[in-house]
Amino acid sequence: MVSLGCKIGYIAGLSIVLLLGIVLLTVFPLVIYPALVKPKLKLEESSGGMPTKTTWYWQNPPADFSYNFYMFNVTNPDEASYGSKVAVNEIGPYVWREWESKDTEFSADKTLVAFKNEKAWHFDEAASCASCKADDVFYQPTLSLLATANAAILAMQNMTSTQKFLIDAATLLMGCTAYK
Repeated sequence: MVSLGCKIGYIAGLSIVLLLGIVLLTVFPLVIYPALVKPKLKLEESSGGMPTKTTWYWQNPPADFSYNFYMFNVTNPDEASYGSKVAVNEIGPYVWREWESKDTEFSADKTLVAFKNEKAWHFDEAASCASCKADDVFYQPTLSLLATANAAILAMQNMTSTQKFLIDAATLLMGCTAYK
């Protein structure tokens, strides 16, 4: 059983939190935001033509964007093209870093900002796996060809062997393979 003192303390604590929440919900949007926060959110240049601190961080985000890619390489593409079970090997991570910057131009009256967002990717060989290189070659299923082949298999049930041969020959002549 909870004592009367605990109940009073619990109600008093909740009351203080509730009053503090009400005060902050009214004071922040009416007083603190317009006076302290809003002036610092302006994108502008200083008198010397240099960007302000807020503008500089908007132009050059300090975040480090790093992407890890794991590839599944088909190790037997020729055999798999002729019906063997596909053997795959996972390779990675291939780590790519993204760099971002904004090239800005302010209007003469300083009310408008035009910008061009520039992004570049850089392969990070040191953070990637030991055998990972940016110019590695992989064999992966050509999904559009495999989807078409699956639809053709359903349609081929009523085809003659000559029609099947012509479709296979046309696919090979166009340079389409199941694994590239």
